[in-house]
Amino acid sequence: MAVRSDFNVVPIREHLGDNAGDINTDFPFRGRNSTRKEFRIEGDPVDDAYLLINHSNVNSSAHVIKINDTDLPWLDILDADDKFASQTKLIPPGLLRRGTNSVQIQQKGTDNIIVYDVIIHWREEE
Repeated sequence: MAVRSDFNVVPIREHLGDNAGDINTDFPFRGRNSTRKEFRIEGDPVDDAYLLINHSNVNSSAHVIKINDTDLPWLDILDADDKFASQTKLIPPGLLRRGTNSVQIQQKGTDNIIVYDVIIHWREEE
């Protein structure tokens, strides 16, 4: 079996939270859920995958990352205070699929956060 790696940059660039006025940003305020963003995988994903998420203003670890409408396990978005942070998150095997996939961020608690981009990396059969 030949395997190759691939990735997709998914721009989120949204402000999530319970109060649109809590963060001074030009990004659109979306409330508790980011827009559900889609990306494609042309081959059959194999093994673990991972994502990198860029965010700021996170003061709680309660927020959730969803892949194909399924919450990723364990802590999703780590505390970054008012700083810009980049974080890696494991995507368990079997969650990504050939064809259209989706990623969405869900804000929980009282944080108002900014999500910039999510970069999703996987390996697939050629």
